[in-house]
Amino acid sequence: MSTRLRLSRLSRRTLCTGETVNTVHRFRVPLSTPLIPAAAGAAQRDFEASLLLAWADATTQLRRTTGVRLPSFIAATHPTGDGLAISVSDPAHLKPLLRHIRPIRSDAVPGIPGLRLHPDRDFLELRLLAAGNNVRARIRLLGVNRRQAHDLLDDLTDPREVPRSPHWDTMPPAGRLLSAVLRRFPLWRAADRIQLGVAGETVVVDWLGMPDRFAVAAVLEQSDCAIQDAGVRVSLTGIANHIVLIPRENPERATVTEPWAAWHVLRVTRTRVWDGMGPAPCLDDAIPPEEWEKPEMRSALAAREVSTVYRLLRRTGVSQRQIAALTGQSQSEVSEILKGRQVMAYDVLARIADGLGV
Repeated sequence: MSTRLRLSRLSRRTLCTGETVNTVHRFRVPLSTPLIPAAAGAAQRDFEASLLLAWADATTQLRRTTGVRLPSFIAATHPTGDGLAISVSDPAHLKPLLRHIRPIRSDAVPGIPGLRLHPDRDFLELRLLAAGNNVRARIRLLGVNRRQAHDLLDDLTDPREVPRSPHWDTMPPAGRLLSAVLRRFPLWRAADRIQLGVAGETVVVDWLGMPDRFAVAAVLEQSDCAIQDAGVRVSLTGIANHIVLIPRENPERATVTEPWAAWHVLRVTRTRVWDGMGPAPCLDDAIPPEEWEKPEMRSALAAREVSTVYRLLRRTGVSQRQIAALTGQSQSEVSEILKGRQVMAYDVLARIADGLGV
């Protein structure tokens, strides 16, 4: 296999999570650990699995009752050993999910036992509480500010009017695999439609369109982004892509040999499709960390002189298109900033800083 297809370790993670390379740098993923760490503890694992099942139930019900296909609310995932953050594509896409899981703001309103919603300035956090209000598990939804969070809550009807999802009461044995799928969900970002199912300890994933099912199966089973202790079966018939995730006990795993052809297929899919879907990974174009330590760059960052930062990046060979992909701006916006336009809005500054990983 040609070395030009051999993506860097962090670039491979971005294809599974939807992150930018520079955002991944902030997580400092050690080379000795899995690229996509599993949830730490049963509570966090089951919380993530329940959220994914609730989203699947909500979207299925919406499609059956109204014919409307709800886009995924997940733009990117940020998995770590002790938690999970999710970049939200559009806060409005959370409405059916929140109606389904019924997070509540105070003990005065009945809802899902132990589930609380905590709005912050730049994110919305779902917390699962134990006795004494200790946090058992949490999932942070990035890109939802405090005002948007309160608007979403105000849009909910009385939680007593809607029965709670059964998944919150009894987590199926497939919880570990469901959590793993959620942490890698942006693999399916280009799919026209995706549907999840659970049968005992197995998880079924069906989708229309891209990405290629064999490429997805190879990455989930054979790569360093693989789901640990899981096998993958691929359907050979039908118009829908179909894979089944199966738990394996005491698997005999040899040294990982990366499925470079599968990675290449997923990278081509990203290039062709994701460019029209908002910010996407800028795979092998990470900005060298030493660039941020240079005096001129440090001075520009301290003064929030975005135009100077962009000019210094251009000097190192980073293109306007690459800057746009990292920061979620249009290329024309980047061009205007390079010409001297000041960036004053806090939310824009925060998005640029997050995209550049500074």
